[in-house]
Amino acid sequence: MGKTVLVVDDSQVFRTSMKFFLERAGFSVAEAEIQNLANDAAENAEQIKDQVKTIQDQLGIVRKDLAEIADSSLQEATRARKSTELLVAIERDMTEVNRGNEEVTQASVEIATAGAQAKKGIDQIAAAAQEADKAATQAAAASRQQAQGAKELQAAIEEIASIATELQQQQAA
Repeated sequence: MGKTVLVVDDSQVFRTSMKFFLERAGFSVAEAEIQNLANDAAENAEQIKDQVKTIQDQLGIVRKDLAEIADSSLQEATRARKSTELLVAIERDMTEVNRGNEEVTQASVEIATAGAQAKKGIDQIAAAAQEADKAATQAAAASRQQAQGAKELQAAIEEIASIATELQQQQAA
């Protein structure tokens, strides 16, 4: 057998007759009742609608979490900047101390080196916090796009459900 034909009709007699003639003509035949297809479509539309609602709810939670992460990242970046400013002030004070005696100069150089390393670490933390802020902003934008996509999907599902309802009403009539 080469090709498959789908026979859809409410009449079992019609489907059986068509299957008989089509199979004799060399076709493989699959048959379905219109009411069953409409019922299946309506059930599937309801399931999709429920899944979209669940996804929308989850997107709301993710959006809220991302906003909290972004706020936290901004607070950390602010703290890192303040720490960097403090380290710069400490470094200036150390320069004045270096002008003192030789013994204090040696200690000040070691402290300045440690301060510079700490400043690099804080600068790295500030850079990481800024990157996290950028990532959170991008994630929030992606979340908004996903929410818009979910809304559009929900509208499409509602349209499918409406069509399925119309088909059921036409079937009933």
